[in-house]
Amino acid sequence: MKSKTGQPVRGADFFDRDAELAEVWHMVDRDHVLMLAPRRVGKTSMLLRMRDEPREGWQVSFLDVESVDSESRFVARLLAAVYRLKPDGAFWAKLGDRFESFFNRIGGVGVGPVEVELGREIGGDWQRVGDTMLRMLGKLGQPTLLAIDEFPIFVRRLVAQEDGEERTRLLLDWFRAVRIDPEIAESGVHFLLAGSVGLDAVVHRFGMSGTINDLRIFRLGELSYEQAEELLDRLAKGESFALTPEVKERILSLVTWRIPYHLQLVFDQLLRWVRFHDRELSADLVDEAFEELLSSESRKHFSHWEERLKDPLLPPQERSLMTALLAAAAKDETGIGESTIRQLRSEHATEVNEQSLLIELERDGYLTLDGDRWRFASALLRHWWLRWKVSES
Repeated sequence: MKSKTGQPVRGADFFDRDAELAEVWHMVDRDHVLMLAPRRVGKTSMLLRMRDEPREGWQVSFLDVESVDSESRFVARLLAAVYRLKPDGAFWAKLGDRFESFFNRIGGVGVGPVEVELGREIGGDWQRVGDTMLRMLGKLGQPTLLAIDEFPIFVRRLVAQEDGEERTRLLLDWFRAVRIDPEIAESGVHFLLAGSVGLDAVVHRFGMSGTINDLRIFRLGELSYEQAEELLDRLAKGESFALTPEVKERILSLVTWRIPYHLQLVFDQLLRWVRFHDRELSADLVDEAFEELLSSESRKHFSHWEERLKDPLLPPQERSLMTALLAAAAKDETGIGESTIRQLRSEHATEVNEQSLLIELERDGYLTLDGDRWRFASALLRHWWLRWKVSES
């Protein structure tokens, strides 16, 4: 296993989360599933592992819809994902002659260059095309999983447009109707929706929770302490880099939210310092690595959490209260309790339901409920927030 902190990891670089993989396969075999997982927890790597090494008898297609901006483009990307499963020509003929040239061109130049034109051709006919495609997919005689990444971001992008709430409700109602349609549901077509923003929180905000009430929820969280130790051991072995028990213990004590990405960040910093800058590996060097990750040069590692609060869909009062809640939680490693939360609400947003905001902050990976107090899930993020965001407020 190599140390990688950029793209999703695959193959030998994927850390086998066997229990989680077994559980999510168990669920998708029986239902459509919503995977809740904040950014950088490892959801995309897991989806790609499911595609690369599917359960026996299954076929899996993965699609990322973060950049999709319309209903017709969403269906076009679904079509592209189905194309990668290589159904025969009779399958495509059912969609109509007008699409034949697009599928012929996909075979020659790839999906990307054709998708925009395909979406334009589908246009307002997206529901019929989507229905037909999924019904035909169910007739292939093989269980099929469509793993759709960043679906909540697509929903947010759509709802922000002109007539966005009406269009989004229509899309989500259609998509739910497709999922629960007996012909499709019994045909072996399964959906796994995932995203770094909680879809349940997004649809709740706009009164559309009923559009996802058929989905079973799977939460992908941090590694156990034992899993985190194993990950560090495998990274060390893969890089021929010896980690002492003292160093491992210090890493795990500092990286309180044991997600692969944060562990890899610390490990990679240590590896580079020791291998290329003649530093001596020690627990104190771990402290220095942690401090380095809080520098301004490391801002990119936290940009998602920073930019999330700039979302134009957030009303000013909600943004103000979220900012205040995070600032207060950053100042105390034990987090904030009910009295502080009530006080901040009275100061910043008396008309806002603070519990809904706290749940959104939890879904997005900022906070976690520990007993009766809301604290930062990640000590690394808390220290960074305290240094760079609280000082700005």
